[in-house]
Parts: sequence; C-alpha cells; structure tokens
Amino acid sequence: MSFNFNITNQCNRHCKFCFEGQWRATGKMLMSIDDIRTILTREADFIRERIPRIGILGGEPTSHPDFEEIFKLVDSHAPKTYVMTNGIMPESTARLIGPAMHLLNVDGPRDGEQGEQFLRTLAIWDEPDMPDYGVSVTVDDPEKDFTFLLDAIKTCRNIKHVRIGITSPGYQFANDVMLKAEPSPAYGLTYLRLVDTVRKLRPDVTFYNECCVNDYVMTRDVFAVLQALKVQNLKKVCLTPNFYIYPDLSATWCFPFVGIPELTVANVLELPTLQAVLNELL
Repeated sequence: MSFNFNITNQCNRHCKFCFEGQWRATGKMLMSIDDIRTILTREADFIRERIPRIGILGGEPTSHPDFEEIFKLVDSHAPKTYVMTNGIMPESTARLIGPAMHLLNVDGPRDGEQGEQFLRTLAIWDEPDMPDYGVSVTVDDPEKDFTFLLDAIKTCRNIKHVRIGITSPGYQFANDVMLKAEPSPAYGLTYLRLVDTVRKLRPDVTFYNECCVNDYVMTRDVFAVLQALKVQNLKKVCLTPNFYIYPDLSATWCFPFVGIPELTVANVLELPTLQAVLNELL
C-alpha cells in the first residue's frame, strides 16, 4: 500500500495528456506543510506498519515554494520517499531528491533555461553515487518524435526503468477540457516501435506500465503483443492499494477520479485515521 501527497496543481510545462491538467480550472492550489505534518504525525504507526513508500507529486512538486522543506519532512517519516518530477529544478533540489526514488516525466525537448536545468538534473542524477531511476513518456501523438527520450537513455546510464504510456484510449487535456480519446491502432504501433528501439539501445532497461489492462494507459491488445514479443521484465503495477491526497485535503483512490463525488473523500482530516479514509474509498 502507498499514498501520495499531490502538493500543488502548478507546473512549468503544459502537457496536453496530463491528468492533473483538470485542476488548472480551480486556480492555484498549494498543500500546507502544516497539514502534511499533521497527517504524518497522526499516522506514524500506520505508516510504519502499512506504507512502504510515500509519493510527492503535483503538478510539478518542485515548483511548490516549500518543496525542499516538505521533502525533508516526508523523508523523515517515510520508509521510502518517491518524487515524480519533470526535472526542471534548481541544482540544490536535484541533489536533495537524487538519492530518493524518483520518476522523471519527459514530455518533449526542453529549450532555453528549462533545457539547461533539465540537462543539469540529468547530469547530477547520473553521477556514480546516485541510484537508478526511471523515466516516463507518453504517446500523446502517433507522429511524436521521441529523439529526446532516446538521447537521454543513451547518455544516462542510471536510467534503468522506462514507463511508456498511451493516451488513446484515455484522456487528453486541451483548452481547459478533459477529452476522451477514441482507440486508434496508430498509437499502439508507435508505442511498440518505441519499445523496440529502446530495447535495442538499452537491453538492461525494465519497462513498466500502470493501468496497463484497464484500457486507459494501455489496451489489452497492446499488452498482449508485448507479452508475445517476450519483452523482458514487463510489469503491472498498482497491484496494491494506492491513493492520493490533494492540496485541499480531498482524496481519491486514483488521480483520474478527481471530481467524482462517489470516489472522493472531501477532507482526510475530518476522518479519524487514514484507514478510515481507505474504508470510504474502497
């Protein structure tokens, strides 16, 4: 079991496939460090007995003005701390979270100052004393050029895990509206070509995909093809309970469920324990 603090809805990128994009219509949201401290203190026994890791997510979590203090606070309570980030951050932040578990979301090439920060983060995380980490990309366009991903994989030997998601069938965010995309064989073909290319470049890389059999991130047909191709270390995740706490202290079982009242707890601090929150969400 794990849970995640989605500490902000703000981000310095604007990815059309981002589930969190629907938050943009609600204005700027930042989770209070006092609320995080209250939850961690109240649930110290529950975390120690039931929670193998705590995630810090966004938006872009490192854009939170108190990110470094939040990271240190969570890291002092969590068996493992996990950060999902786009890598555009100051050097001090990259060094702070480098030793933790992290997933780097790489949506496309970065230019200018963002590009410089991103390349610096890659260089820091590829230092010999840094642990392995994963990168994540999304096939949000079957014609998308993934040279930026291949360059990173060739250059950074500490990248050992690759998540490749598909937004069709699934959701895309555009013009403040969440759009349901229809299935398209072109997305699956692009996905399979990318997997094949990455495998040839880095045979040591592990592939994984969340929601891989629910027809959102990956269709059953594509997953079956990957199995037939004998892709090594193909894994399904989210096999254990997982939930998200947002800046307004609402919670959902999974982040696509934001805004669905039947699948949302309005305020986790209005319930006596995280176990009570889980009972509401199950």
